[in-house]
Amino acid sequence: MKKLSCSLAIAAFLTFVNCANLPMGPQRIVDNKVRFLAFVFDPAEAAPGDTVHMTAYFAGQKITALTWDAALNVVTNNYGADTALNRVALDSILVPGSYHQDSATADFRFVVPHTILAQSSMLDLSAVRTLLPPAMQSLTTAQLTQIMDSLVAATYQAADSNALKTITLIAKYLTVTMRLEVRANNRYRGESDFTVRYAGKFKNNPYVFQNHNPVINWIAVYKVTGRPFFGFDPAENKYPYTVSYLYFSDSAVSANPAWLTDTVEIDTGFSYYLAADSGICFGDTLFDTVHVSLDSVRDSTGIARVVPVVHWEAYDFAMFYQDQRGLPADFLSGDGNMEQLTPPTDTTVAVVDLWVKVTDSFTGEYLRPTGFALRGCHAHFVYTRAYANTH
Repeated sequence: MKKLSCSLAIAAFLTFVNCANLPMGPQRIVDNKVRFLAFVFDPAEAAPGDTVHMTAYFAGQKITALTWDAALNVVTNNYGADTALNRVALDSILVPGSYHQDSATADFRFVVPHTILAQSSMLDLSAVRTLLPPAMQSLTTAQLTQIMDSLVAATYQAADSNALKTITLIAKYLTVTMRLEVRANNRYRGESDFTVRYAGKFKNNPYVFQNHNPVINWIAVYKVTGRPFFGFDPAENKYPYTVSYLYFSDSAVSANPAWLTDTVEIDTGFSYYLAADSGICFGDTLFDTVHVSLDSVRDSTGIARVVPVVHWEAYDFAMFYQDQRGLPADFLSGDGNMEQLTPPTDTTVAVVDLWVKVTDSFTGEYLRPTGFALRGCHAHFVYTRAYANTH
């Protein structure tokens, strides 16, 4: 009797899984929930007193109301958990007249408070003071901020490389995080952190790397002959393919308008892949251009020295689609800058909304700023008679 009950329970569970409209992963966006796609800050990092342009992108349920706050002191403990303190209303840092909102975006400019460093609980001034002459090692955060402001205002140029390295390291340690928080439609909460530091202000310093947002060059659907068992890589030239560019950078489209089409022909005997490009191809990962940072290393005698070190910045991709009746549960599957696209079996599906998000990532740098890019597009499906007859 117990075996029979167990069998019935398993059968009931399998029936539920097959019939229920369950979420099938992070790519799928549904109409009855707000999805926070990306908060894009421009520039990707800023110094105290700078003005930043922020665009928030939403999908799914249409936006009817947004309530914003800013936390000017984000504290992280030894376990990686953080707490947002010193909350203020967005209006207190908002540039007047800059706020715009519609059903899928919010767009505004804000000013980074000039006192944000002094409000932070995360600054380790002991590390900064060791880089300063003895007479300057008792300076407060506010006084160090004034010094950095003076250097920036004077467009400081130091001939001595040691002075440049010292300025770079001070700017590195004078780094804090602020957070924007939003409540959408009086129910859904989202947040995004923003890095505040002086590093990007010293553009003439060869040891400073200012992060920039990625740029999505194109979004396309590859139509590949056959069914590659181990995935598809156009560089390998193993399978014939054609490309439909759903989005291409403006300059390239103006020169080659025929490259851009949102029409994807669905036929039997083919596999389909949604792909995007941003950055430089390097093996199986996309990387940004090289940059140099300063690291403290010990030489063979055990003496610590500050040296420039070359690093690569990786790009992480996320792809989304607006769900609708007729789309398969595995419409998009995989990860990276190329995901397999399973065509609809319902040939009445004509247009699907798609988004691609790119996030840059880098390890080994304290509170390293994160850059984002987001691009939306449409895929217009047309079906051959052969495909329609078999589905």
